[in-house]
Amino acid sequence: MNETVKLISKENKVYIIEEKAANYSGLLRVLFKNINYVENTDREVKLPFSNKLLDIAVSYMEYRKKYSTYDGPIPDFEIREGDEIDLLEVSNFLQL
Repeated sequence: MNETVKLISKENKVYIIEEKAANYSGLLRVLFKNINYVENTDREVKLPFSNKLLDIAVSYMEYRKKYSTYDGPIPDFEIREGDEIDLLEVSNFLQL
């Protein structure tokens, strides 16, 4: 069985994702691996992002996991026009 973690948006929406997908974020990888962090024990982290932005970030981590061992051509990860600047902040924070 795959380990899961909870990511919580600033509006308190809970995203349950596989830890393997969350590990594509440098920040989340450290938080969930380091025994000195409460996030490791609780297996959840509250993030300062809206549902909309966290939904895109979670989709991207799942996309990375899905295509990490894919042999064929990898489709582009689509980003809606207008979300680019906000997603730069999210990707920088999460180290994606």
